[in-house]
Amino acid sequence: MKRLFLLFAVLVLLSSCTHMSELPLSFRSELIAEAENYTSIQYEWGGQSFWWEDDPSVDCSGFVINVYKTVLERHGHHLLFDDTTAYELWDEYTLPVEEPLAGDLIFFTDGVSDDVTHVAIFIREEDGVLFFIDASSLPETMKVMERSYPADNAKIHSFGRMIYREIGKRTPSSIGWR
Repeated sequence: MKRLFLLFAVLVLLSSCTHMSELPLSFRSELIAEAENYTSIQYEWGGQSFWWEDDPSVDCSGFVINVYKTVLERHGHHLLFDDTTAYELWDEYTLPVEEPLAGDLIFFTDGVSDDVTHVAIFIREEDGVLFFIDASSLPETMKVMERSYPADNAKIHSFGRMIYREIGKRTPSSIGWR
């Protein structure tokens, strides 16, 4: 109850100085192009190297953070954090969406529990199949690659739209909590 009250108080405080915004279409195509730069980079738990660094490696959240950070900073925006987990991306830094657009995030479970354990960047949906780019820790991949799952795959938890802050502003240009 205390957390709910605190959340409500923060929302009331921020609602007067924030507004919802969508990523412009040009950002979305840049996000996919930037994500593709990471193709074949090795997966490493806790990794957050940029693709142009010597011997780069990323995990799923490090990959997403680097892609968003690079594209947003080109346009005078910042993420609200420097490092976080897939769960925290879902819980604190994205707005839930029903119909994802290119560049939105897909959150996954491990298939055993309902906890968010993995994140990927959504590319498109085609004939009931979701295509995405992620840093996969599966033994047969262990790298960043484009993959796909049927839209009804039980591991797919939800979709989210990243929130961010414009340079010079003290509050995010979009805000949302679960």
